[in-house]
Amino acid sequence: MTVKDMLKLTWLPIVAASLCCLSPLILVLFGLSSVSFAASLSGTLYGGYRWVFRLAGLLLLGGSLWMYFRRKGICTIADARKHRTEVMNAILLVLVAGVVGYVVFLYGVVEYGGIAAGIWGAPRSAHELQPEATARGAQEVAFSAPDGYQLKGTLWTSTDPSSPAIILVHQYGSNRHDFDSFAPDLLNDGYTVLAYDIRGFGESQNGPASINDFPKDTAGAVQFLESQKTPPSHIGIIGASVGANVAFVASGSIPGIFAAVSLSPSNTGPRGVLMGSDISGFNPHSILIASDEREKSDADFIFNLAHDPKEEKTYPGFGHGVLLLRSAQARSDILAFLRAHLNP
Repeated sequence: MTVKDMLKLTWLPIVAASLCCLSPLILVLFGLSSVSFAASLSGTLYGGYRWVFRLAGLLLLGGSLWMYFRRKGICTIADARKHRTEVMNAILLVLVAGVVGYVVFLYGVVEYGGIAAGIWGAPRSAHELQPEATARGAQEVAFSAPDGYQLKGTLWTSTDPSSPAIILVHQYGSNRHDFDSFAPDLLNDGYTVLAYDIRGFGESQNGPASINDFPKDTAGAVQFLESQKTPPSHIGIIGASVGANVAFVASGSIPGIFAAVSLSPSNTGPRGVLMGSDISGFNPHSILIASDEREKSDADFIFNLAHDPKEEKTYPGFGHGVLLLRSAQARSDILAFLRAHLNP
């Protein structure tokens, strides 16, 4: 079997297996969806259905091998037994090439293409704190979500432990260090800050979970803060991309959340994921919705679902999710909003 043969046999199965993340990237590149919708779609497809896509790729790979053997005149079990060595070598080579190609394509080409397009945050090492954040006495902590998932986080405690606290929820495909550069701003305003890894990301527990379960992690973070020796007076939340939708849902469903900031939320439809439509008595409020101009339609939709008090801000040209924090005006607006809704 030649290298050309292996490429012919594996390219389509590799693409099919990668469609959970490739299709949202294609939608963005061709201008068919917003970055926030693509981020939410990839979260849904990869988080809940990646094994379906992998199985589809494996079936296509099997079909490609079957056609290859037929072209070689190996059409029956008797033929396969006669050419056993050739058949086994071909299967082994194609399987190895397929797995390697899948890993390189999905976690190399597609992932970094998505990062360049702003769909996913660039994942940092779980221990790669920004220098200014490290200097402020970060503590590594662990706590549980109500359904038992074990979560890891970073806690910065205010000099006044009874002051309000802020929970930070990262983008899909990233980890809790998305907000390291913004944590000092919050600390300077006197807040205790807790950033955690969503289940399945960073150092938090992996396992079968729906994207709609992500707010359970926030509920665990609230319980963790309220269990401290000196609980915070009020708790707010800031989320980016998928974390923005988590913040939106938390504002209307978790009693301990008094204010929320949602950076680039996604409109996944009236009954879509992380829209709160499946929650009895859902009442999102006290929320700031922020986006750049390309994602304003999604932001408008989420804003219209929220109840007063609420605010909406647009920062043209700054990008998706945590990239909005490059705007000095955005940082200032967020801090002003939190002061108005959390400080006694």
